[in-house]
Amino acid sequence: MDELVDELDKKTKKKTRNWVDVYMLLDRVEKEGMWTSEYRSMTACIKGLAERLGCSQQYLWRVRKAGRFYQKYEEYEKKERIPVTKPLRELHVGDEILASLDRLSAGDMGRASQYMHQVIAGDLTKNQIKGMLRAAMAV
Repeated sequence: MDELVDELDKKTKKKTRNWVDVYMLLDRVEKEGMWTSEYRSMTACIKGLAERLGCSQQYLWRVRKAGRFYQKYEEYEKKERIPVTKPLRELHVGDEILASLDRLSAGDMGRASQYMHQVIAGDLTKNQIKGMLRAAMAV
C-alpha cells in the first residue's frame, strides 16, 4: 500500500491532468481490498489517503465518482452496441464534468450517453452543465 500511496502522491500533485491515473489507483485499492489492513472502510481509507496526500477528501471522492460514471457509460454503450467514443485513458474531459453528468443523469444511462456525446463533441460545456444542475436542483 505504501508504494501505491507514493504513486498517488505524485498523481494528486497534478490533479487535472492525472485524475484518470488517480481513479485507476483508487479503484485498484478498493477492488483488491488493499485498504483492509489499515482501515475499517473505504470511507476511512479515502479520509486517510487525503490526509497523507495533502489533498481534499472531496477531490478523491469526485475522482472516484467520475471514473465509475465513465465505466458505467462504457458498459451502457457496449450493451447498446454503440461504439465507445474514447477509452477512459484517452478522454480529455475533467473529473468535475463527469461527476456533474453523473448527478445530472440521475442513473439514466440513455440520458448520460447523450450528454457524453455532446461533451465529447464540444457541444456541451462545463458551465452549461453547471447551469443544468442548478436548474434541476431548483425544481
